[in-house]
Amino acid sequence: MSAQEHGPDNIELTKINLSSLLEDLCRAVSKQSADKKRIKIKINSDLPGYVMGNQTALEQMISNLLTNAVKYSPAGSVVDASVFTGSDKVILSVEDKGIGIPRQDIPYIFNPFFRSNDKTAREEAGAGLGLAIVMSVVKKHKAKISVKSILQKGTSILIHFPSAQ
Repeated sequence: MSAQEHGPDNIELTKINLSSLLEDLCRAVSKQSADKKRIKIKINSDLPGYVMGNQTALEQMISNLLTNAVKYSPAGSVVDASVFTGSDKVILSVEDKGIGIPRQDIPYIFNPFFRSNDKTAREEAGAGLGLAIVMSVVKKHKAKISVKSILQKGTSILIHFPSAQ
């Protein structure tokens, strides 16, 4: 696939270093919200992870994941943001030590406007669109997403992209 080629839904795709993009967005989210809660965003990246993607869409997706991780984490905790590469895939991971997601809610968290009935989650403001946007970007990039969450221990979201190495 050549740079500038159009992919799903006619979004413009270029070769993007996901590791570099993640580092830039971690710095931005730290300044915007994490620093206020004394949350450290720890970046882990083994090598540049190249994907064919839409820069704007990927920025929105990663920002949403990082912002949610910070929003639902206790002050003074750590959010881990990682990019790992394999022979045919690039994995983006965002993991927090926050409130977690109730097991019964996980199938619905990517639905537009979904908000958990969990009292602790409801204390945070939001419209329920952030993860719906994440899922839209995942689908447009032919990626796969998985969620692991334990109440009061945290949430881990992994996105598996086809590699553009």
